[in-house]
Amino acid sequence: MHFVVHDYIMLNQELTLQEKCLYSYVEGFHDNQEKTFYASNKHLSKLFNLTPRRISGIISSLVNKGYITLGYDYVNESKEIKNRFIYLND
Repeated sequence: MHFVVHDYIMLNQELTLQEKCLYSYVEGFHDNQEKTFYASNKHLSKLFNLTPRRISGIISSLVNKGYITLGYDYVNESKEIKNRFIYLND
């Protein structure tokens, strides 16, 4: 898998390099029909050679800056999270 960092992201002074890379990776999955990205922090941490906690911080920052939105699928209508989904904001 590869990803492209588009100019509008690369030249964005508001985002850190790690945020740009993670956003671009997620964006690459949004080119498919499903438009949903659901990799875990553990998976992303292995891919980017960062801790799951750092991945969580990057995701939180992208949410706070308005670049992505998170959605959740719960186990049997409980509070236990089955899957987390990352959506790009337009």
